[in-house]
Amino acid sequence: MVRYRHATKNDLEPLLDLIEKGFSVESDSAYNSQKGEEHRVLFSYLYAKKNWSPDLVYLAEESGRLVAAVGFFPQNLIFDGVEIPVWAVSPVVTDPEFRGKGYAGSCLTQALADVKSRGIPAVFLWGLPWYYPRFGFVPVLPRYKTKLAFKNLTEKIEVKGRMRSVKPDDLPRIAALYEAGNSRYWLQPKRNLEWWRERFEEIDIEKAFLKEVPFPKKENFLVWENNKGEVNGYLNYLVEANSKIVINEAAVSGMEAATEMIAVLAADFGFDKTIYIRGTPEHELNLAAYRLGGIHLDPAPRAGMVKIIDWRRFIELLFPIFNKRIHSFGRFKDGDCLEITLEKETCRWVWRDSSGWDLSAGDAIPRNPEGEKLFTKLLLGFYDQYDLSLIRTKRLTIINNLFPKKYPFIWDNNYLY
Repeated sequence: MVRYRHATKNDLEPLLDLIEKGFSVESDSAYNSQKGEEHRVLFSYLYAKKNWSPDLVYLAEESGRLVAAVGFFPQNLIFDGVEIPVWAVSPVVTDPEFRGKGYAGSCLTQALADVKSRGIPAVFLWGLPWYYPRFGFVPVLPRYKTKLAFKNLTEKIEVKGRMRSVKPDDLPRIAALYEAGNSRYWLQPKRNLEWWRERFEEIDIEKAFLKEVPFPKKENFLVWENNKGEVNGYLNYLVEANSKIVINEAAVSGMEAATEMIAVLAADFGFDKTIYIRGTPEHELNLAAYRLGGIHLDPAPRAGMVKIIDWRRFIELLFPIFNKRIHSFGRFKDGDCLEITLEKETCRWVWRDSSGWDLSAGDAIPRNPEGEKLFTKLLLGFYDQYDLSLIRTKRLTIINNLFPKKYPFIWDNNYLY
């Protein structure tokens, strides 16, 4: 008989054994012991952190043996300046000998119910695109990037600054540069100065890449300093095969600094190299690369998924955004209704001049899988014309204003930190 429960400190070694064993066998049954060992290193490190608690992991146990596990890492994401708890799901793992019995799926379902009871309205993960949608996860997190071959630079750029390694005194400024994006970038994880100091301490630690620390090498974590000594940008990069440079995180203050950073990178790395910048077309370093002859790559989302587990709470937390958008639109009066119909399900929101949107009616939130999928895309601003064609409403213009299109994006190289 299978028993589902929270992990305890006594489960740590059996849990790590399960993680190593589970990730050593691919979904197609191919054996890869190195991958399993790497995952053991990663989770051994994460589970040793002072803010980790074993009750964030849910276990399936059969006859005293751990056969599946689902873990969470608390995160707060920023939605147009509004901070919402949205937890990362990792790992989801099953003992290869027990695959196909639904243990991980049952563990995940029970874990999500428990997370919801803690007041967490949504979760996200990167995982198998053919597996997680059956549990209500919606692919809405593309891995946006911009590609620029340095040989294709379209103009000569006057540079009035330099790239240099990060120093401890730079961290408050780096934190401020990152924080400045909270009002512009959709789903940016919340980070305080203490977070940055902890990450700085991890630079160049043993097995840094296996532990997936956000900034593994000091020589690759750089700031942009202008000739006045002001730090106006930072980036972290990796050198990959085939003359490929990947910037997996960056923040810049202003297009001038972003453009000069691109020019310096070209000179430092050589004009035979190609750079890939993680980030949306709205991120300034991406925009600078695009204006200099680069190409925005906008892949369809597959591995990056979100599941809203408490619809009422999630929408209520977004009320400040929705109320502001409707006030700026200026076409709703007290008692007016917004009805959105998908197939046989209609969601009905009522506007109150005194308090904003009223969700007290029983039909205010979606209740079937197709409705939840579409409303997830609407709320996160990741929808297309086909999605809109599935909606029946008398106020389509309101939909476009209430749920404007966005670039939902999470720095996926460090989402467990």
